[in-house]
Amino acid sequence: MPSDAANNPGDPAGPDPTTDTAAARSADPATVRPRFSGRELAGPTMIFVGAFLLSAAIALPALFVGKLQVLPLDTDDTIVARSTAPAQVLDQCSLDTPAARVVTTEVTRQQRIVAVRPAGRSKVTLQAGTSLRADDKLNDCSDGTISAIRDRVTLDRQTATFRRNGSSEIQYDDEQAPFQVSDRTGFTYAFAFDMPRRDAAFFDPVTRISVPLRYDGDASVEGAEAIRFVAEVPDTDLYERHSGADTAGRPTVIVRPASWFGLPGTTPIALHLHHRSTWEISVDPDTGTILDERITIDERYRPATQPSGGFSLVNLVTTLSYTKHTRDAAVARARSLARPVTVWGRLVPIGAGVVGVLAVGAGVYWLRRESSDEEPAPVVATD
Repeated sequence: MPSDAANNPGDPAGPDPTTDTAAARSADPATVRPRFSGRELAGPTMIFVGAFLLSAAIALPALFVGKLQVLPLDTDDTIVARSTAPAQVLDQCSLDTPAARVVTTEVTRQQRIVAVRPAGRSKVTLQAGTSLRADDKLNDCSDGTISAIRDRVTLDRQTATFRRNGSSEIQYDDEQAPFQVSDRTGFTYAFAFDMPRRDAAFFDPVTRISVPLRYDGDASVEGAEAIRFVAEVPDTDLYERHSGADTAGRPTVIVRPASWFGLPGTTPIALHLHHRSTWEISVDPDTGTILDERITIDERYRPATQPSGGFSLVNLVTTLSYTKHTRDAAVARARSLARPVTVWGRLVPIGAGVVGVLAVGAGVYWLRRESSDEEPAPVVATD
């Protein structure tokens, strides 16, 4: 028997064909139109990506360059310099003979700079061992060593200057305690990144004094651009400066009869070792790496009470310059340090900026074209 609802079409409880059709349509995914189509999203997406790349181009140098422009923690460099002409050297073996003897020989300066502890994100400690040696063994009593210094200093990795709460000690002889240098200022083994072309300060480990470092124009080292600095270390009494300590077994004071020095008489006299030098330093302007050094050294024994223009006995007179191998290695090291800075500070930001501009431009063009395609065609009235 048919139900009352089926026999009464006006009954509200009966099925509604319109409602059933709408529900069926909404349940069919094929009939649901997305809110935005791919064509509509293309333009805004390109603009968003372009704006992101432009922001990245601005932010990348600030985020990365500062962290890359620091002294490396893996520093381990060997530097060799040789005399540009035969040097004058006092034969230490003649200390036990009736008269002093000065010989002519080639001289080699060898230096090894190694990063040691303490070191971290903002600081690094460099230990530099430097020796001067005569190429020809002077005699059986000497191995040819003229001087040897071990310098240990904690530097700020960004400024390449001494950190006051770090280490700074210099040792001139294994049998002597190192000297503590708490007032150290100036550059010695490395300079700062983006080194400005202006005067600075230089610290000389031999005399433990800081002197002006004069900017002397630009130079070229093995095809690489360099900044040239000059430092003049004044005449310094090493006996007084080193508190009477020897340097690598070589005395800072000699007491001998006057005749031993070639002077008349046999009365013993004391001569102090005096040192002065000129440093011509070529520095890579981008990384602060030292590419070349020309060092002129004049060391002489002079009576303690005598003016500088009086009698003197040569200990070492020479001019030293980096070997070609050392210069080539320094240039390669500078380029290696500069490469990541160039990539993240210049190439990547430029690339991101160019792509960002193109993406924004393409997005704007796309939106304009889509807008023109959606404009309705004009209605033409007919009679």
